[in-house]
Amino acid sequence: MSQELSLLKGLITSYPGLHSHLVRTCDEWLREDGSVSACAIFFATARLCMDRFLNFDFEGSDHLFGFVEKCLESDNQELADAAATCFLESVTNSVEMAPLAVSLMGPLSKQHCKEWDRFHGPNICGLNTD
Repeated sequence: MSQELSLLKGLITSYPGLHSHLVRTCDEWLREDGSVSACAIFFATARLCMDRFLNFDFEGSDHLFGFVEKCLESDNQELADAAATCFLESVTNSVEMAPLAVSLMGPLSKQHCKEWDRFHGPNICGLNTD
C-alpha cells in the first residue's frame, strides 16, 4: 500500500464519522473508474469537519488538523497539495469557521494559509498575516 493510501486509511478510520460520511457521499467524489483522489477525500473531510463545527462537535479535531500537518510534511507532493488546497482552503473559506480552523492549525498549515492570503488578498478571519 502506498504511503498516501496508508495515511488516508488512517484518517478515515480515526476521524469520527468520516467513514460513514464518505459512504453517504461517494457519488460526489468517487470517480467512474472506481478510483479515488486524495483531494476528493480531503474535500469531503473538510465538508464533514465544517458541518461538525457548526454543531459544536469538535471530537477528533486536534487529531484531524495534526494529520493535515503531517501530510504537509510528507515527501508525497500530491498528498501535501491535497491537504493544503482541498482541506485547508475549504475550511478557511467559511467566515464563521475560519477562526476556529486557524486555532487548530499547525505551523505549516498556517504558513500555507498566509501564502494563500498573500496571493488572493487577506480574507481568512483569525489569520495573522504579518
